[in-house]
Amino acid sequence: MTPKEELSRDQIGTAVLKQLKSRLLENGVAPESVEDDFDLIRVEILDSFAFVELVVGVSEELNLDIDLADLGDEPFTTFGEIVTAFLRASSAETGVDARSVG
Repeated sequence: MTPKEELSRDQIGTAVLKQLKSRLLENGVAPESVEDDFDLIRVEILDSFAFVELVVGVSEELNLDIDLADLGDEPFTTFGEIVTAFLRASSAETGVDARSVG
């Protein structure tokens, strides 16, 4: 089996925005305006069910085997924190030192 290619922060961010696009638009938020400090919980883009859907959708789109436990136990609510959690989880899967990701 060939090792998986390391994913960039931009690739993961794009996948997250793609999964959230309809929810963002429903709430009057243009996906391209979302910055790292955009709080997806506070503006009610994500709830617990939508978060599970996000994990599944991003995992499928990027061909990753990530479950909720892979994302760690640190709380995250902003777009940047969520992208970083996915980046660390994907780095662990591809064998990249997660301490160097951030």
